[in-house]
Amino acid sequence: MLRRAWRLEKEPDRAGDEQTFVVGFLTWWHRSQASHRAVIASIDGVVCGMGFLAIVGRVPDPDQLDRNHGDLQSVYVLPDRRAHGVGTQIVAALIDIAAGLGCDKVTVHSGRHSVALYERAGFSRFDRLLTLSLSD
Repeated sequence: MLRRAWRLEKEPDRAGDEQTFVVGFLTWWHRSQASHRAVIASIDGVVCGMGFLAIVGRVPDPDQLDRNHGDLQSVYVLPDRRAHGVGTQIVAALIDIAAGLGCDKVTVHSGRHSVALYERAGFSRFDRLLTLSLSD
């Protein structure tokens, strides 16, 4: 499971039990089909990358009542497959999905090592993004 591999790479002490995660992830995926899309990358039949697009409804504007926003989430490529264009292809596919769903913008909260990937895909830095962590 790539999402767990990501956690193992970054914070092994937070990876938890594999079977518990698989069941929890599948439960989440089942209830999230309307709000998320997934892209999986494989090379020679081996899954090596993933990414998700969260679709968030936005408050209507007078001239555009049905507005959606896309947010790229959990884009990950196995370490031995990085720097071969896999991440670029995943991001491009997710952007195409967002465009096809009529999203008016797409955002991503990137780790520092991935900023260049998103900038090459056309993302711009935005200095007014503020966050508040409610889990600390």
